[in-house]
Amino acid sequence: MQAGKLRHIVTFQKLTTTRGLSGGEKNEWVGVCTVWARVSPLSGKALFAAQQNHSEVTGTIDMRYRADINPKMRAVYEGKTYHIHAVIDPDVRHKELKLMVSEGVVKD
Repeated sequence: MQAGKLRHIVTFQKLTTTRGLSGGEKNEWVGVCTVWARVSPLSGKALFAAQQNHSEVTGTIDMRYRADINPKMRAVYEGKTYHIHAVIDPDVRHKELKLMVSEGVVKD
């Protein structure tokens, strides 16, 4: 993976449940890590192929490998929130990750 292509700063968040002083539970997105990545919309043939498996996929996020990234998380880039549909480790080499994502609000 070429470092020059990773020019977007993306923050990954996970949903956590906290208990307030009154005892009620509250769901809240908490930052896990911030990394350099490449955020790319899918177009044409690639979008059609991706939607065969994941009907909502509209783009990809390419980044260096991290074992703690999973589809229960969300990605935030320039104020936009991306739902992670799939985490792919190309060639299972633990060098990079390709995330299949869709833009929009992630439900709690």
